[in-house]
Amino acid sequence: SQSRYTIFRIYGEGNTATVTKSQMVSDFNSMFEGKQLINFDEGHEGPGASGHMINNKLKGLVTGESMVINKKGIPQYVIRNVAQWVTTGNYVDSIKLDEDDRRACVVNFGIDGQKFEEKWWEEYYQWAESDEGAGALYAFLLEWDTSRGGFNPKGHAPFTAAKKMVTEAGRSAYEQWVRDLLEEPDSRLLPILKGAVVVTGKQLAASYKAGDETERSVHALTIALGRVLASLNVPRIEIKVGGAKERVWIIRQEARTWDSERLRKAFCINQGRIIVTGK
Repeated sequence: SQSRYTIFRIYGEGNTATVTKSQMVSDFNSMFEGKQLINFDEGHEGPGASGHMINNKLKGLVTGESMVINKKGIPQYVIRNVAQWVTTGNYVDSIKLDEDDRRACVVNFGIDGQKFEEKWWEEYYQWAESDEGAGALYAFLLEWDTSRGGFNPKGHAPFTAAKKMVTEAGRSAYEQWVRDLLEEPDSRLLPILKGAVVVTGKQLAASYKAGDETERSVHALTIALGRVLASLNVPRIEIKVGGAKERVWIIRQEARTWDSERLRKAFCINQGRIIVTGK
């Protein structure tokens, strides 16, 4: 993140800002006002509620044409959003990205284990503060032909190997488990549910609990996994079994085109073969 120093000098001290995770989750955002380049630095925390919140906030800040400024003690007001955003961090889960994210370009700088000596940094800062430093870089950027390689400023950011790593690292344990389930159902289901096409939320929760030994109750796991399944648009339907209604998830892609009667029969094959304990 120290390499941002040269870019900051190009924009000017008054036009740049570095913000932390605590500032990103705060309701007050006066530090964003009038800035052209904002660096969100070291947001590492791992998957969690704040990661989702920051991700959603960044979406509006990156693409929104206006910004609501909230300062202590005065009414909110709207300004034009001219800020460009860059995030930096030493951890692969420093930021949470959606699975279908189109905004973020992720670049991995340096080599793992490689460190620059103090002498290198001394020479770097001398260069950055000289006429050959920030000024030379600024001239280079102004003259760079952005049409090279078919660059489109409104196009989707490339899905690089680095972006794939960041996306996967930002998943919660529940998200990763559900994705593994949908990719290879039998690898996550209890043995007695092998081959199941449709399952209840409690059956999924019991399968998760058996493999993770979590202390969370089946009821809590049913809710948590259900939220992930819904966010991934996994079909949940209601079928009748013996006159009673049962809500089930269709966990195999090929079964999403089946009619309700075929799904009911597939469910009955597994129904009653598992006893779920816990509340």
